[in-house]
Order: sequence, then C-alpha cells, then structure tokens
Amino acid sequence: MKKLFAVILILSLSGCLFAFGPGNDRDDNPRKGKDFKQGQMKSQKDNLIKELGLSKDQLRALDKFRDENVKQNMGIHKESSELHIALRKELTKSNLNEGDVKETESKILDLQKKILDNQVKSLKEMRRVLTPEQLKKLNELSEQLEDKMLEMRVERGLGGPDMGPGMMMR
Repeated sequence: MKKLFAVILILSLSGCLFAFGPGNDRDDNPRKGKDFKQGQMKSQKDNLIKELGLSKDQLRALDKFRDENVKQNMGIHKESSELHIALRKELTKSNLNEGDVKETESKILDLQKKILDNQVKSLKEMRRVLTPEQLKKLNELSEQLEDKMLEMRVERGLGGPDMGPGMMMR
C-alpha cells in the first residue's frame, strides 16, 4: 500500500511540487500564471520521462491512461464539489436535518471511493507498461519527492515525521 501511495504521490504531485511554492500567487511574481505553471509541469514531465527512460510507446500508453483517468474523474470532482457546498449549506441551517447531512456525507464518500478506484485501476495499467527497472526508479523518485514534501511541510510549520493522519490540518 505504501508503494501504491508513493506512485500516486509522484504522479499527482510531480507537476505541482514547485509550481505552487511560496510567493507564486503574488501579482508581481513572473512565475505566476497558467502559462508558467504549464511550462513548469511540462519540464518536470520531461525530466521524469528522461529519468525513467520511457519509450514513445510507453509514453503513449501512459498518456492514454492519464487522459482516461482525468476524463473519468472530472465529472466526479464536479459532483463532489457541489455536494460539499450542499453539505456546508445544510450545516449552517438553523434547523439542521441530520438525515440530509448523513445522506450527503455518504454520497461524498462514495465519490471519493470512485476516484480512488480509478486511480488504482490506472496505476495497475501503468505497472504493466513499465519495466521492473523503471518501477524501481519511479519508487526511488517517489521517496525523494516524499522527503521533499515532508521537508517543505516542516519548514512551513505544517507537520513532521511524528505527526499522525489528519494532524497537519490544524
């Protein structure tokens, strides 16, 4: 499970690791904006392709898996967002309806499970495309990314290695 999490982490965060660093939201920041972030993610994708030594066939297959996953999850994310808004509205009502809260909560959890199921399916497909050496390298890169993310959270005061699940949300 840890390896699966590591693969999900590197795929989902590799493009975002530096794009959303401190100060990137300032108006005077030359690195702000969609074009910079897309360029940054393309550069990081290119580095990942080079590090893993992916062939054109592997790259096409991985892009196909990613595109399918994104397509499947877009509607789910939209629906989930709408349900979160509905839940917040319900929770702020003076006459709270516990049944509606539970029902909305259940729908949100079902959608989160669908997203996770799609990610797992996509990662299983990806594993079939990569060689054992590439998987090993991907795991190494993932561990490095996890270490960097932890270091960034600690620097920002958002947690550390001894923090338990959910502790970083305080």
